[in-house]
Amino acid sequence: MNKAYFLSASNKEIDSIISGLNNHSFEGIAISSLFELKKRCSNTKPDIIFVADNLKEKDINQLIPSILGSNETGGLPIIGITTTSGSLESTKSFFAHGAVDVIHLPVDIEEIILRTQLRMQEAGIQNALTPNDFFFYEAQEKEQGKRSGIFHFYNQMKVKVGEISIIEGFVVCATYGSIIKEDAFLQLACSPVLSFRFEDKTDIKEGVIKVGITNLLLEAFKLKDEIKKQEIYSEDTLKGLIIDGNRIARLLANRALKDMQIESKVVDSNEFSIRLLARFTPNFLILDYSAAEKILNLIWHNGRTESDIPVIIYCDEDIKDINFSKIGKHIIDYVTYKKQLHLEIKEVLSKLFNFSPENK
Repeated sequence: MNKAYFLSASNKEIDSIISGLNNHSFEGIAISSLFELKKRCSNTKPDIIFVADNLKEKDINQLIPSILGSNETGGLPIIGITTTSGSLESTKSFFAHGAVDVIHLPVDIEEIILRTQLRMQEAGIQNALTPNDFFFYEAQEKEQGKRSGIFHFYNQMKVKVGEISIIEGFVVCATYGSIIKEDAFLQLACSPVLSFRFEDKTDIKEGVIKVGITNLLLEAFKLKDEIKKQEIYSEDTLKGLIIDGNRIARLLANRALKDMQIESKVVDSNEFSIRLLARFTPNFLILDYSAAEKILNLIWHNGRTESDIPVIIYCDEDIKDINFSKIGKHIIDYVTYKKQLHLEIKEVLSKLFNFSPENK
């Protein structure tokens, strides 16, 4: 029998819901304080918790985080209940602070049961997630076993953010936000903050790609290692990737690096891919300002930090103020004008990689 706790002040409609659940293979229990809820959960955990917006001891903004952050009640799905006609503010607060659903009174008992069963099922799936550290092993196992199915990926809030479909061990489709195909696979495989579950399915549709898992895992492993800043470099071992939609500007930047005997590669910002990054494995990036945030979002979904490979932004002259150190959620190392890059690049790289001409 499923157990549901109702944290609420006295309310006849909620009492009626509890009575209705008790007649449909549920055990509903009314609780009037957060202290009592935690005490009961320490002895017997319910399958789900309902929280009404009529408690005076704490408002929703305090109450839901207290429940989710407690050892006794953390991890349990919460459904909010609005008890007044002006329910919009309560609804927004419930969802903003972690409730999985919100019910508005009055409500039919059948709807309550359907919603409750669905949210408990979702919670059961999400609580069975595997940390992404184990994805490499799991993916190889699926390839060796010629399995078919879907890897579902979730963020820290246990919200689904992407998936990888495989047929008999071959990747046929991958999505991660707006990223698709091999790039999505590499991003999903490399992210340390995601978790996943695998769903066995035999009716997977053929996709636009068909790639062996091991090959992509090798690229992902290389990418994961190379996008972090390394400790030891000399000027001769550096590789730079220049990304710019302006062909002349990127070729001039490339010439500046070639003059320093630095291996470099140029690519149009519309043609850049994570797979290209994984294969070339640059030690630093030079990005056109207009495309920089889009490119950085593709590489560092959660934001670039100072521990990642250096990023240099170069701008056209119509950008009047270049005194910035962040673009969106990404930290950047240096900003200059395109016409100045060839004059400044040697000194910039010397500082970023701790070498100077006399040490060569």
